[in-house]
Order: sequence, then C-alpha cells, then structure tokens
Amino acid sequence: MRFLSLLLGAVVLGGVALSMRTNDDSEPASGAQDAAVKRRIHPVEIMTIELREGFDSQQTYLGEVVAHRSSNLGFERPGRIIGMDLSEGDSFPEGSVLARLDTERLVEQRKELLARTAGIQARLDELTAGARSETISAARSTVKDLEHQLELAQRTLKRRQSLIDRGTISPEALDTATFQARSIAAKLDVARHNLDELETGTRSEILVAQQAALMQSQSLVAQNQIEIDRSVLNAPYDCTVTARMADVGQVVAQGTQILSVIANKMPEVWVGVPVAAAGTLSKDKSLDVEINGHVRQGQIRNIVPQMDQSTRTMTVIVALRDTTIQEVPVGQTARISLRRHTDEDGCWLPMSALIKGTRGLWSCLRLVEQTPDFDTDLTSDSATGVLERCDVEVLHSDGDRVFVRSILDSSDLVVRTGTDRVAPRQWAHSVETATESVQ
Repeated sequence: MRFLSLLLGAVVLGGVALSMRTNDDSEPASGAQDAAVKRRIHPVEIMTIELREGFDSQQTYLGEVVAHRSSNLGFERPGRIIGMDLSEGDSFPEGSVLARLDTERLVEQRKELLARTAGIQARLDELTAGARSETISAARSTVKDLEHQLELAQRTLKRRQSLIDRGTISPEALDTATFQARSIAAKLDVARHNLDELETGTRSEILVAQQAALMQSQSLVAQNQIEIDRSVLNAPYDCTVTARMADVGQVVAQGTQILSVIANKMPEVWVGVPVAAAGTLSKDKSLDVEINGHVRQGQIRNIVPQMDQSTRTMTVIVALRDTTIQEVPVGQTARISLRRHTDEDGCWLPMSALIKGTRGLWSCLRLVEQTPDFDTDLTSDSATGVLERCDVEVLHSDGDRVFVRSILDSSDLVVRTGTDRVAPRQWAHSVETATESVQ
C-alpha cells in the first residue's frame, strides 16, 4: 500500500509539472502570469534583410593537365638502329639526336653518284666552251688537203678522158679516176661540215640534253642525302621521352614507332564547362588554374565549338604560361573557377538562419515587431516581437551562405543564429542587428 501511494504521488506531480510546462509555452492570459512572460521573451541575434536583383556565383569545374604536344616517333626509312642512348623520363632540347640508323650503304652510293655527276658536269662544260682553236685549225687543214686532192683527182680524170678518146688507155683506167674524184669530193663535204660545226659551236639541243642529264644526276645525289638525313631521328621540340619501344641493333621497318615524347613547355588544361558558361569566355582570356593546391596563371588558347553529348559540356583549352611538365605533371586534376551572374531577385542568408522543413523545403524565422501588452524587464530599445516561420527557396549555395527567394521584404528582421533554441509564435527580442552582414 505504501508503494502504491508513492507511485500515485509521482503521477500527480508529473501531471502538475506537464501542466506548468504547457502553460509556460502559451500566450499570457492575465496579469497574474507577468513574471513568467518576462522569462519567455527570448534573446536572439537578428539581421536586416536586403533584397538584391540577382547574384554572382563562383562555379568550379574540373579538368585534366595534358601536354601541349605529344608525338610517336619513328624513322622514315627501314634500317638497323646503331645508336639510341636514352631512357624514359630523359628531356632533350629541340633538334637533339635521339636515335641513328646504319648509313654505310648510303655513303658508298653517294660517292658513286657524286663521281657520275662530276663527269656529266665536265662534259657540259666542254660543250658550252666549244672546240679548241687547235682542233679548228686541224679541221681547216684537213679541208684544204682534201681540196687539193680533189683538184688533182679532177685533173687526172680530165687527162684520162682525152686519152680514152684517142684510144690509148682502157675504160677501166677512166672509171678508176672517176670514182677517186667522187670519193675525195665526198670526204671534202664531210670535212667542211665538221669545220662548220666547230666554228659555229655546240647545238642548243645537245646542250639542253646534257643539262637535263646533269639535273637528273644532281637529283639522285639530293635524294641520297635525304635518305642519310632520315637516318637520324631528332627531337621535334623541347621534349621528354615517355616510352621507348626499340633498342640498338634492332632492324625496324619504315614508320615503326620506337619512341613517344611530350612537349616540355606550356602544358594545357582541358576542362569541360556548360554551354552557358562557355559563352562568357573568349580566346586569350586569363584564368587562374588551381593544381595540387597551387594557383597558376593560365590563358585560354581555344574553345572547342562542339558539345560533348555524354557530359553536355564544351571543352575549354587553357595554356599554362611559364610552366613546364616537370612542375605540373601530365594527367593531374586541375580546377578553374568562373564567376557567373544570375538574374533572380532574392536575398542572402547565412546557413545558420535556415530551418529544415518537410519534403526538402527550407524556411527561416522572421521577427514581426510588436509591442508587448505585458510588462517586461527589457531595459534596451532592442527590436521586440513574435517569431513566425517564412518559407524560402534556395537558389544558390556559397559556402556558409545561401541566396534565397521568398516573401521577405527589405528591412525585414530574420533570426541569424540559434534557430534551434526558439520556435514560431514565441516572443523574442534582438541582441544584435546586422545590416548587410551577408554579402
């Protein structure tokens, strides 16, 4: 019985306490409760709302560092590699020798072609200069000698014709003199023709043919030199070797890839941005690029005018000036931040002012200023009133603040912090008023 009495007493005391708590949260009904009301005016930190016509937001986009240039290198002719003293990671300035092919056969072929070209050149020089004076004098002498022989042969033929009329010689003797005179006349014509050619000089057709032969021979020499030059693989630009696929002694075919290199200077960042953000950018615009915690100066090289169908973004290529791939390795993640203006009316609120509502909605507490109809112990002229819930739509989040759209108006007072310690319809007074405290 004693236990039941104690239990009944505890239940009664609990009901009394619950009744007092319920009354404490209700509005004052009479002057007899003024002492309790004084305790129910809660101090809160408030801020004054300032409406804005839009907001600027900072959007961050991820990209990747890529080399400005990358090449797969190989020889333009087949051959055996006789030199390639390098390893992956080695850097070389532009024009440095990376590898060599055997050129022994090409060197010997070049000697033969040079000798042939020299002979053709000498013959052309001879034809251009014409016959020597001694040769022309000898040809003239030959012509004069044949003229004398022809004159003698004609006199002999004339005497034998007179003798054949007298019947003192046979017809065979006359025929011999006749054919001898004709033979000497023919030789004289040839000698005179040769003399004319020597005195006139080489014909233009012969000179053109010889010049063509010389050009053909010189072209073969040049082709041979090109093959020798192609036996040396040079660095196309300041580069670093990233892969090596062959070694000394290996015979490679034409075009076989033996090295992969990337450019040392001015790496690029390829980043995908939405079409609307890409529309605010232009070529040569400067941007800050964050890589591995360090901010580097970049410049937009190009904006690829094609949308990636999978990401719905456009590629922006940013060149990192005064930077090498040794400082920023290829493949690293990079970040760029772009400022964008949104034309939406609203105001800024700190995150601490938001109250989570139902179905993913948010709200805040607005202080509606009123004069209490009861006595208070407030000694300052702080704003006093009743708290009410005001729904807001979050348009943008930026760190510890949000831009919201709501029915709030300029100069409205909103609880800045401590929303978990107060509730709607409670009386509250401000302990601090911050105007434009959220920029």
